[in-house]
Amino acid sequence: MSDEQREAEGSDSAPSRFLPRPWATMLLIAGLSGMWLWTELHGGSTQLDTLVRYGARVNYLVWSGQYWRVFTYQFLHIGLVHLAFNLFALHYLGGATEIAYGKARFLLIYFLAGLGGGLTGLFLDQRQTVAAGASGAIFGLFGALVYYSVQLPPTLRHGQLQRWLVPLLINLAYGLSSPQVDNYAHVGGFAFGLGASYAIGAPGRFAWRRLAAAVLLLASFGYGGYRYGMAAQARNPLTYLMRAQRALEDQQYDAAATDLRQALRLDPGNQVARGSLASALMHLGVEAYNRRDWVTAGEYFKQVIEARPDAAEAHYDLGLAYYQQGRVEEARAELRKVLELKPDFPGARQLLDEITGQDTGVKH
Repeated sequence: MSDEQREAEGSDSAPSRFLPRPWATMLLIAGLSGMWLWTELHGGSTQLDTLVRYGARVNYLVWSGQYWRVFTYQFLHIGLVHLAFNLFALHYLGGATEIAYGKARFLLIYFLAGLGGGLTGLFLDQRQTVAAGASGAIFGLFGALVYYSVQLPPTLRHGQLQRWLVPLLINLAYGLSSPQVDNYAHVGGFAFGLGASYAIGAPGRFAWRRLAAAVLLLASFGYGGYRYGMAAQARNPLTYLMRAQRALEDQQYDAAATDLRQALRLDPGNQVARGSLASALMHLGVEAYNRRDWVTAGEYFKQVIEARPDAAEAHYDLGLAYYQQGRVEEARAELRKVLELKPDFPGARQLLDEITGQDTGVKH
């Protein structure tokens, strides 16, 4: 009888006092609890900005160069209920996996599955959501236990497979019924956990050929997934919209306008992108006006009007830019448009009367 078979039989029949304590599982539970408490005390574990600050996976940020997020996301949880569910599952599955494979192999399987879930979500999930949680790694433990059960003798195999497959299928079904669940991470974690278990085996069953095959498969998945993910991101307007929103927050208006134009090329009806583009161009126009670059300012204000024809402020500022260039008739036309859109626009009537009746300069 193999070492794996003897351990499996022992795990079912021996009194619990003879089984090794799952210290690695307990340390993981303590670490995840501590990380949840830290985020709760430093902004709130349900606050998206807090989660992003501490390493949640947001695909556009990963593609922008923050690659560590495909690993660090698994240490965060969104609220106490999310944490409690995952800690219960980790206690149930982690102890069994640690006893079956040993502490070192258990931790390797766990973290590889978490990484695999993060990579799968990155490559395949086109939503720009904030992803966090240890569920990808926990689904990897399902994969490890399913693989371990398959290696058991027939008298034990059926019962052990049923023990792990039933809750696995229930969790997968629940995930598919909830749009907020990161199913890509679940499936990727399970696959990576299964593959890692095959590659490293249980204690006493290490095989270099299996490890080499697994490394080759992982490299192929990484390369293919990277190419596919990059192409998919380039076709996704949300990628550009999210990147532009961050550029706007950082007052990088040129970069924001470039990304927003691309978002609108991919999704012409996106009103959020259209409004954000108008805002970025308005800032650029005001900056040019303050530099006394009237021509450039006017071009930006015209682009704002193209994006939002009813933007009274853009018409007013374009009228000012025309007036500073000596294009009085065009300035009058823009100010009249302002009063059509918003008759009580501050200063518009006064400025129109001033341009019509006098030749004084105007300061903005």
